[in-house]
Amino acid sequence: MGNYFGSWFDRVGLFRPDQCPDSNNVYIYAHNLQRTIATAQSFITNAFPDCSIKAFYRTDMAKGKLDPIFDLVITDNSAEFKQQAITAMTEKLVYLDLTEAYKQISTILDFKNPTL
Repeated sequence: MGNYFGSWFDRVGLFRPDQCPDSNNVYIYAHNLQRTIATAQSFITNAFPDCSIKAFYRTDMAKGKLDPIFDLVITDNSAEFKQQAITAMTEKLVYLDLTEAYKQISTILDFKNPTL
């Protein structure tokens, strides 16, 4: 995945190919599990070879406690709460237009012309 995105960055000119990106322009955030930290570091190594980009993750949590950004726990299992959540999501979807986002991800992934 890192190789793919590194190639894409070069193709679209997101970063200069002869320079490492400024650390203020790249932020890689990983889950606090060792395997996801390693995946983030592998992504960085392949997307930005020979660059000093850092993967960030939560280190301030008790051992075994998962990052709530990735592992949201809902404690209210009531039918009322479930209905409120479904209603809120349905109302939000009415106004959500993802057409441009889908076009952008289609351009990035370029399924019609795979290079790998």
